[in-house]
Amino acid sequence: DVSGEDTNQTKRPKPGGRARVVRRRAPSGGDGSSAPAPVRRRAVRTSSPTGSGDDRGRARTDEEKARAMRELKAKAAAPRVAALADALASACAADKHRDAAKAYAEIKAVPDADIPLPVFESMLHMYDRLLMVASAEGVFIDALAAGHAPTDDICWSLTRAFERAGEGRRADKVLAYMEARGML
Repeated sequence: DVSGEDTNQTKRPKPGGRARVVRRRAPSGGDGSSAPAPVRRRAVRTSSPTGSGDDRGRARTDEEKARAMRELKAKAAAPRVAALADALASACAADKHRDAAKAYAEIKAVPDADIPLPVFESMLHMYDRLLMVASAEGVFIDALAAGHAPTDDICWSLTRAFERAGEGRRADKVLAYMEARGML
């Protein structure tokens, strides 16, 4: 051989070295044009997988982590709460207080659930119609504990229930509560 190369030897990368990768362009469309075919680009993720684009590389505080975890757990519990709230609303509309109380207890037992305000309103209106004042007061307290600000409708329903049951002092307490909050 004149060139000095050994034709029987296969080319192998050097030990410890990297293999060289040669990218070749795709052949042109075959229409006789000499212009090369467009090179395909890699897909680039346009949105950040962690949420908004401004939080990349920023560590979250413990409060932010806890809030995000509560939101995730509440989101996971939402379908179960919605189904139970529908069952509770239909039981309250039919004045079936035992079925409503059972659904209410199940909603309260769902871990990390955000109980919607209409659940408390439905229960209070039903207890108002059935003159079950102790239960109505318990639901009112649960609504406050859940972080819901009582509406005028809720307060008036509780007041009516107390007055119809002959418990004027308790009705006066609710009226004083409403006056202190500027509802009257």
